Amino acid sequence: MIDIQQILNTIDISEMDRKFVDFNDMSETEFQIYDYIQQPEPNRLTYCYYHRWVCTDSEVGIRVWYFDDKPVCVSWKPYRKSDETYNWLSEKDFYIVLEFVRSLINIDFDINILDDETINDVVDVYKTIDYKKFEKLNIKK
Repeated sequence: MIDIQQILNTIDISEMDRKFVDFNDMSETEFQIYDYIQQPEPNRLTYCYYHRWVCTDSEVGIRVWYFDDKPVCVSWKPYRKSDETYNWLSEKDFYIVLEFVRSLINIDFDINILDDETINDVVDVYKTIDYKKFEKLNIKK
């Protein structure tokens, strides 16, 4: 019988994929982040196959994921069309990787900041509404 520590101790990390590391499936499955994300070089989130095979035209198998060269997650995907399953070595590791992934998202928000002129324009327009039964302007009297 094999245990997690045995895998971590015996895996040959010299074969770690350190160049382009696609972790978008992980981002979607684990973090519900659907943006396409790329890491700047050098990659902090990497992986190394423990057991790898080819299913049709895709590499699948068991991977150990590393963050800053520390193992944080083990994932497996038995077939090309299967979903990859991710299991974290600790809750802390999950949140460290989550924060890292969030830091890579470049989102520009269009934020509307309310000012007095805008609210006055809106209120003036709405004051012209002919309120019907069950409609009312909710103000203190």
